[in-house]
Amino acid sequence: MEELKTMYEETRHEEKKNSNAVTYLVAGLMIFLLLFSAVQSFQIGTIEEKAINGNFAVQGRVSSAGSSAAAAPKTAAPQMVGGC
Repeated sequence: MEELKTMYEETRHEEKKNSNAVTYLVAGLMIFLLLFSAVQSFQIGTIEEKAINGNFAVQGRVSSAGSSAAAAPKTAAPQMVGGC
């Protein structure tokens, strides 16, 4: 009987250690997400200020095909689509 009680106590001790590890993991993840969201909120604030002040420019490449397609005049859509 004493051996069974000892095994039970050891199992409870192991479960408690695993529970503590999960608790620390979740707490660490929450802290990481909090810091990550704080950094993003500062970045969004900076972008908003630049957009309001007018010194915000989007940079990128435009291919010649993309620019000519955007400049091409639009034609009227056909009146009847499909049907018999």
